[in-house]
Amino acid sequence: MIARLGASRVHVNVAQQSLVTLDALKAPVYIHLDLTRRCNFNCFYCSIRDSSSPPVSQFSVDHFKKIIDRVADAEVFDLSFFGGEPFLYQPIYELGLHAEARGLSVGFLSNGAAISERDIPRVLASFDSGSFALNGYGAVHDQMVGVTGAFATIVPTLRALLGAFPQG
Repeated sequence: MIARLGASRVHVNVAQQSLVTLDALKAPVYIHLDLTRRCNFNCFYCSIRDSSSPPVSQFSVDHFKKIIDRVADAEVFDLSFFGGEPFLYQPIYELGLHAEARGLSVGFLSNGAAISERDIPRVLASFDSGSFALNGYGAVHDQMVGVTGAFATIVPTLRALLGAFPQG
């Protein structure tokens, strides 16, 4: 049972019947920012599924930087870029570097198809973490995302990205 008492304290009744008091955070720990609704896949399970949006976001880089500045000023810890497919928004690397410069831990969620092996140095320089959506092996993945050959396109990039890290 969780009860909020006042604006600055949270009391939690733990299983051992003890009471733990925590200071409430002044901002969320984590924020995800949708850079675009555009996507290069057509996943049947996705609520966005928007391949018809313009190829660029309706918002400028400066607009997103102002959002990032406000997030950093609020002392949020983590910021992740989502979408659609966030790497279809080409200034994503600039935004990642800006967020890191503001002290945020920066990540992304991607289907991986818009990242090539030549992009790996920029990915590593711009982000602290990333997640890739793989929905099965080979044809199973392709069927899930509605794009024939998607798995074969993504795997070499993921292998090269993994290879960029020291082994051991």
